[in-house]
Amino acid sequence: MDMIPMLARDLGAAVCAGCICAPLVAVIDEAITLSAAGKKDLWPAIGSKLSNIAKAPVAFATSASFLWLWAVYSLTYATANVVETIALALGASPATPVLLCSTAANMGICLAKDAAFAKMFGGKEDPGRKKAGLSATVLTLWFGRDIITQFFVFTLPILLTGLVPDLVCRLSAPVAAQYFTTPLHVLGIKLYSLPLGTTVASQWAAVRGSLGSTIVARQMRIFPAFSLGGVVNKALRSVFSRMLGA
Repeated sequence: MDMIPMLARDLGAAVCAGCICAPLVAVIDEAITLSAAGKKDLWPAIGSKLSNIAKAPVAFATSASFLWLWAVYSLTYATANVVETIALALGASPATPVLLCSTAANMGICLAKDAAFAKMFGGKEDPGRKKAGLSATVLTLWFGRDIITQFFVFTLPILLTGLVPDLVCRLSAPVAAQYFTTPLHVLGIKLYSLPLGTTVASQWAAVRGSLGSTIVARQMRIFPAFSLGGVVNKALRSVFSRMLGA
């Protein structure tokens, strides 16, 4: 079977699925970043952004926040799709290659996206002191966040096979992961915009005060990203396969 139609199918499905995931995730990511920087309260920031989108949808569709999230999920799904197709064509099991390659792609672009969001919506720079930026501490926090996320999304359902219904596990595990990943995410955002040398301990009290609402927001965010998007991606691959004869 010709690989070109199959790869075209994979990329087309990924781009469409990413476009569907991106709007709500972009709104919540921007609001969380503004909240972590102390610029706006979380829920008013989400409401304000949704109102702005309703008034100017085209402007939102061309905004940096939407385009970043579209790129994140398009790349993640495209990597998973293409690696799966190539593995199957070679007669190999796609499970491990898809996990490793999609995780690497997602983590790499998410670090770039988080840095861009912190720069666009985070705290103002103190000209007298250098911001931490992507310091070792920030990178460690965000790396830990992504490792935990991938574990809950990909590995935990495998470990719980036969113990918990697969669909229930795949829908609920990413949501449950937010109790562990949200503190790491928000601490990373705060430290990114603060002077180099600021400690995690010094920011924990501020993070803990708004942690409950931020966890709920990130749970709302993760559902379309890893549940709805995955379903759409799979369905579109089937549709495009029939259209292209792949």
